[in-house]
Amino acid sequence: MDQLRTHESAMGSLGAPPLQAHSIRLTDRHNRVDKVSAKIKIPVSGTKSSGYLYTSSTKDTFLNKWCLQEAVLHLHNGQRIAVFETEKAEPGDMDFENPSTGASF
Repeated sequence: MDQLRTHESAMGSLGAPPLQAHSIRLTDRHNRVDKVSAKIKIPVSGTKSSGYLYTSSTKDTFLNKWCLQEAVLHLHNGQRIAVFETEKAEPGDMDFENPSTGASF
């Protein structure tokens, strides 16, 4: 919700503020939570429009905290707005060098 509140285009499309979040239907098939991942569909509305904020998160078990991976606003008029997306790693971004041998892996 914090990501949505700071996204000017999404807030403008909703006609927010005020932004309202409504009750999450636990029986909705889009709402799934397990030990390491969560997908939640949050009903939201403003003064101009309404829709759903689809979120996807993973749990960092080492730090014991949830990390947002993606948030997409789906408005009832069919418009979709990417509110938040984690950066995708490019090839080579995760290369490490062994200090003793200088070899990359």
